[in-house]
Amino acid sequence: MIVFVTIAVIVSTCDLLLGLNILLRKNRGSLHILFFCQALVMLLSILSQVLVQAATDIEQVKFFSKIYNILTVLTLAVALHFYFKLIGGYKEILIILGYVPAAAASMLIFFSSGSFSRIERVGDLWETVYDVRGLPDAAILVTLNAYLCVMVLMLIVWRMKTSSIKEKRQGALLIATGFLLIANMNINDFLLPSLGILRLPLTSTLTSTTAYLIILFYSLTRYRFLSFGIKDRMEDILSNINEVIIAADPAGKINEANAYCLRLLRWRGNGWLDRSLSDIVAEGEGFAADFRRLLEGGIERIDARVRLKAADEHIPVDASLVRMRDKFGDYTGILVIARENLGVRQMKKVFKLSDRQMEVILLSVEGLSNAAIAKRLFIARRTVETHLFSIYSKLDVKNKVGLMRIAGRFGVA
Repeated sequence: MIVFVTIAVIVSTCDLLLGLNILLRKNRGSLHILFFCQALVMLLSILSQVLVQAATDIEQVKFFSKIYNILTVLTLAVALHFYFKLIGGYKEILIILGYVPAAAASMLIFFSSGSFSRIERVGDLWETVYDVRGLPDAAILVTLNAYLCVMVLMLIVWRMKTSSIKEKRQGALLIATGFLLIANMNINDFLLPSLGILRLPLTSTLTSTTAYLIILFYSLTRYRFLSFGIKDRMEDILSNINEVIIAADPAGKINEANAYCLRLLRWRGNGWLDRSLSDIVAEGEGFAADFRRLLEGGIERIDARVRLKAADEHIPVDASLVRMRDKFGDYTGILVIARENLGVRQMKKVFKLSDRQMEVILLSVEGLSNAAIAKRLFIARRTVETHLFSIYSKLDVKNKVGLMRIAGRFGVA
């Protein structure tokens, strides 16, 4: 009994710590919360096993066994929900329907008159044998196998569809674990005891949870399972770099931004949430076309002078946008590293230039014609000429040659 309780405490503690490790990450989302819920229900299932063994009579064993069986079914229902979300592409109604078998089986288990064909006290432990001919135990067997088979099938399809080497390896591990859980449950808890070959205390959840935790821990450390943000590994480093650093997912949606970026663009808290890189870069069709090619894999890198959209102004920066790949060679997203062009800010201050006038200057020094500048800024050509006349006056120059000379002094050209 002492050995059983000790093992249960160790496994449940590891389960709780792993769940909390995922839940308390700063960039947690619905997947992290679901993972914690899965870990919490597994913990309760393990504790219910301890209560079964701590029971003093057969009636208590039957009652706590009902609680254990209900929690085991619920564990797999939450796990199925988790994998629905992890793999993605499934409708919410399908996820909700995934709980229906668990609810039906739980009601049947709870209101049934009893379970087990045999319950005996052997030494310090209660040994039990499921009665698969009875409705409650048959319902448990069918429901658990159905959940596990659906999860394994989902993982097989996911592994076949994904092009990510990392996800293929994760999928292989999880599929193997799923088959292990099915074999362990059916052989240890149902087949061998029913044949009289072997009778064990309710150990399926304890051994299965141990195997599951080992696989998840390996995935967390080897493949960064459930780690979506650059801050997971580099938060302290990034917070001390005085350059804009933005990490986006493969579709260009921003996942993380360092502290300097948040200050420069005056984003508060998670101000980058629900934004894409195309939302914060104020550039024309040329950059947009290059950015699409970058996302699609036509090019691996863009080096350009762009303007980032802050709260009340556009800030010129010299930026590099690079496709990121992990150690397995899988495309994981876009990394943006940008440095503010301080010469622009100084030039604006010295000559008292407006944001629009500065935009015209930047496009002029790139060699764009007045017509091209007008198209890029979505204004009339006459408006561009008016801006240039005002700029020449403020800079005390007569043409674009003089403008280029002044811009060069500030490092803008």
